[in-house]
Amino acid sequence: TNITIPNFQTASKLRILQDSDNIYFVVKYPKISRICEKIKLLPVIHSKKIINLETDIAAHCAPDYQPLTNCKNAATLTFCQPLASALCVEQLLNHKSAQCKTTSAEHIAPIEEIADGLIVVNDQCVEISEGTRSSVTIKGTFLVMFEGNVTINGTNHVNWKKVVKSHPEAPPSTIVKFTEHIKTLSLPYLEEVHVKNLKHIASLQQEMATKHLISIGSLRL
Repeated sequence: TNITIPNFQTASKLRILQDSDNIYFVVKYPKISRICEKIKLLPVIHSKKIINLETDIAAHCAPDYQPLTNCKNAATLTFCQPLASALCVEQLLNHKSAQCKTTSAEHIAPIEEIADGLIVVNDQCVEISEGTRSSVTIKGTFLVMFEGNVTINGTNHVNWKKVVKSHPEAPPSTIVKFTEHIKTLSLPYLEEVHVKNLKHIASLQQEMATKHLISIGSLRL
């Protein structure tokens, strides 16, 4: 394998033990089982919900996919451990009938730059332009790829590396059965609930004031 010493040093763990006369250096280094292509998983928003993925990192070890966890980025490589408990992700990626949970999508950024030259527009209506080209309006969920710069809703995004190293890959088609919906208490959701509660309280106060005025008027009659 073409794994350099700096890569191993980044992924290794060092422990120092000492007794009365000696100092011991214990180095725990990773055992490489396979070298695969790392992929990032991005759930698509639908009806304000997303699939609740157990992890957002997986490896493509042809022909199979393996969910990953505990990843450490080294100089030129990423060291990860297999995640055995990611049943939904494993089924989705390996052409199997999947049983997954859904969760609320309030915590998902509407516009997210995920890598150099790659931006995800999450279920939004945006105005986008590139260079001197005329702007266009798009609505929905899109992956925007660009080598120079792109403007989305007035914000300019620059790809300083001028190349797009990552490439999109659609997941295999499969049958998905949603077993449960998990409601997450994200900050946007809590803010929405707070605003709704304030509006509800204000409407109740207005209704009570109106009823009070009507009752007073009836007494005067």
